[in-house]
Amino acid sequence: MRRVLIPYDFSPYARRALALALSGVPFGPDVVIDALHVVDDRLYSRPGVEPPSDSALDGYFRAEVQRAATPERRVSEAPTLKIARGRPATEILNRLGDYGGIMIGGQGHGGLSEKFLGTTAVRVVRDSPVSVYVAKKSQSLATPGRVLCALESDDTSRRALKEAYALCRQCNASLALMRSIMLVPVYTEWPVVVPPPDARVVNTERERLISFEIDTTKESFATQHDVQFTHGGIAGDITHRALLDRIDTIVVGAHSQSVGKRLLGSTSESVVQRASCDVFVVR
Repeated sequence: MRRVLIPYDFSPYARRALALALSGVPFGPDVVIDALHVVDDRLYSRPGVEPPSDSALDGYFRAEVQRAATPERRVSEAPTLKIARGRPATEILNRLGDYGGIMIGGQGHGGLSEKFLGTTAVRVVRDSPVSVYVAKKSQSLATPGRVLCALESDDTSRRALKEAYALCRQCNASLALMRSIMLVPVYTEWPVVVPPPDARVVNTERERLISFEIDTTKESFATQHDVQFTHGGIAGDITHRALLDRIDTIVVGAHSQSVGKRLLGSTSESVVQRASCDVFVVR
């Protein structure tokens, strides 16, 4: 049985992650859910400020489970809370070898220094060996109704599409597919000219996207197949499309990262940072 880890900081974002996991999103109902609360001593460095006791945290968490339990709950076994002390991202990543997936809130309490260094969620997305669902719609506990899957044409995208397909089937959600293609500049004059795509090229790429879907899922399930051409802002294209279409969850594959990508940031990491909806990063 797959084990799922939920880093729990008692924020509305963490509560949404818990509600989705209890509903079987996106890892299915046959899971064991472990919540992990990391007591960061840096937040209790002022005199007279003490962290809550383990028994108090356990009581708070049992109340959170009651708040997060919706009529869509499908996981029968009650989640348990584990408590650790240290740096949140480090403690989370050190435990992921025991888990098949992770649900994490998309906003923490790290303050200004964490915004400069990257939030805990982004660091977990960057370094996690397993798929990560980032819950960012803090005002809702509902399962996704509109899903957008951003694809390329490789095996990582194929896995992402299968997960998006399963998620939509489970939640009775609609699925939109998109592919963002980099335009190649023509260096024959100054300033550099990027020719607009020909309509035939757009249609050809859309047919390739549909063929990729059918080859992967054995049917054309998606209601929308969108092809966009970009100057390099692939993550921006994805999140903009999600905003226009009122998407609840973006599904994107995480490719292996070179040193250069780690320094510059990968597309999946940028989508997590930019998106206003949930993001499921598939590995």
